[in-house]
Amino acid sequence: VRSGSLAADSLRRHPSNARSQGAYTKAELADLAASIREHGLLQPLVVTPDGDSYVILAGHRRHAALKLLKFQDASCIVLDANEQMSLAILLSDNGQHRPVDPLHEAEAVAKLVETLADQDHPHDRAAAVLGKSATWVRARLRLCTLSEAWGLTLVQSHFDAVDCAADLLLITERDPLRDRET
Repeated sequence: VRSGSLAADSLRRHPSNARSQGAYTKAELADLAASIREHGLLQPLVVTPDGDSYVILAGHRRHAALKLLKFQDASCIVLDANEQMSLAILLSDNGQHRPVDPLHEAEAVAKLVETLADQDHPHDRAAAVLGKSATWVRARLRLCTLSEAWGLTLVQSHFDAVDCAADLLLITERDPLRDRET
């Protein structure tokens, strides 16, 4: 672990980030940019090296605000993290903010479980890595099996992923929306 200033252009989004680039409004980004302009960057980004650049694990929104302000450098904590650790940090950081797209989060959780497939009880291991319950992990993984139509309904309706995943899966077994996709 080391800290320092890195060129903002050398930082890029993690491809498994559960938050899409449009997950925050222009107003939210403008507010954060104004705060950074006034007080500076109070919390460094967390990144990991990836060739000649760095992948952001925590601080995507701060990075976007720095770009909006045309800052050339960003204060960063640099971790030498493997894919498993990277996904755990990314998911943990996203979980501290307003709700993420449950389907993107489910995909990232599935990738984490996949990286743990060579270990005993990968679902339980993923839960431990994320600081969540195994039930939470399994509920997210069930979302990966939803039809595209029900996935869209879930996201547009802002349902709570854990509360509705099992109900949606039961409904989709005899669902006319699923039949439309085939």
